[in-house]
Amino acid sequence: MTSRRRPLAIWAAAIAVSLSACATGDGRTLRPPTEPAPPPPADAPVELDLVENGEIPVDLPVDADLDTIPTADIIELYAPWIEAGTIDTRYGCDGSAVSPLLTWSSPPPATAELVMVASDVTDRDGTDVDIAMRVMAPLDPDDPIHWMIVGIDPATRTISEGGIPEGAGFMMNAFGEPGWTPPCPPEGDAMDLRFSLVALSEPLGDPAELDAIGLAGTLDRIAATTITSAISLGTYQR
Repeated sequence: MTSRRRPLAIWAAAIAVSLSACATGDGRTLRPPTEPAPPPPADAPVELDLVENGEIPVDLPVDADLDTIPTADIIELYAPWIEAGTIDTRYGCDGSAVSPLLTWSSPPPATAELVMVASDVTDRDGTDVDIAMRVMAPLDPDDPIHWMIVGIDPATRTISEGGIPEGAGFMMNAFGEPGWTPPCPPEGDAMDLRFSLVALSEPLGDPAELDAIGLAGTLDRIAATTITSAISLGTYQR
């Protein structure tokens, strides 16, 4: 009799151990463990509700074509004053009335010509300027132009104080003068100047030809061939 009861006792004990392992102590029992769900395939579509709820999915495959998207070409333009700060008296009508020293970084490889323009933007609210990228909107013929240099070689990196790069030429400005007309607001007032360096995909043409079509026509040509641009802002106070 003993030999027949022993397997039954062992079987009963095994059931008891299994049940006790699933007990929580509060009268409930846990479900037996399951294997973790396999990861979704690499080409599985992203659930839209993840995007709509602001959740960022991780470990998603990266599109190889993203590496071929070109980055924006940006030129950095540097002036001898704090950006959007006060322009030194030296450059205005109360000082030496000399054009400022300006330097810049390398333009895009496709640049055929650089143009420098200094415009009076006192009446603007700044909404035409992308401050983060330091990129300007198209030049406006309604902004009085104090200085325009055309035909700047793309290899050039500076305009010396009171000078002009070799091979470049002055356009007649809004005051009918070639070269720099210094800022000169009424006593107690201020003038905001925007210095714009523009990289063009094609040469503008001979300065004499540009004078014939005037500032408005020249600005149209600039707009049609602009690759990228950079700005520096400053205020002249009297």
